[in-house]
Formats: sequence, C-alpha cells, structure tokens
Amino acid sequence: MQSCKTDCACCLECHFAYEEKHCWPYLPPSARYTLKREHQWLISNGFPPDGVREHAENEMRYFRHYCPPDLVAQIDRDHEEYEAGALHSRAAKGVR
Repeated sequence: MQSCKTDCACCLECHFAYEEKHCWPYLPPSARYTLKREHQWLISNGFPPDGVREHAENEMRYFRHYCPPDLVAQIDRDHEEYEAGALHSRAAKGVR
C-alpha cells in the first residue's frame, strides 16, 4: 500500500501503512494474512465506520499480544483520533 508520508497517521491509508511496516513484523503469518484481508476490504469499501471499528478491535487483540508496548500505545492513539473524528481516508479529506 502506498502512503502519502512515512510513519504518520495523517489518514487511514497512512495508518494502515504504519501498522504494516511497524507492527506486522511481530505477528505470526496467519494474523498478517487476516489483517491484510481486512485492510483490503476496508479500502475497497470506502472505510465504513462500523467496519473500521470492528477491524480496530480485532487487530488490537493481536497487537497487544505480540507487539511492544510503545507500538501498541501509538496505535491506540491513532484509534482514539479516529473515534474523535480526526482521522479520515485520503478521499474523505480530498487528497489523492
């Protein structure tokens, strides 16, 4: 997935790219496969809010179990920004 910046969460696409780069190396292959399918589904369906929330809950179970606490804290902050309405897809922000 292409992101507009590295190591940021300026949009959902960059948030996904951050997770894939920093969190997924800690995950077993089956978890990476599951999360990749969820990311692809969310992207292709325009990031439905209920789907994004469900995905966040699913992935946090993996991240809390396998990833270092500092990464988990960063992803938690991004998820809080999403819930507060501050994190959107690039298309929703008018960015290509």
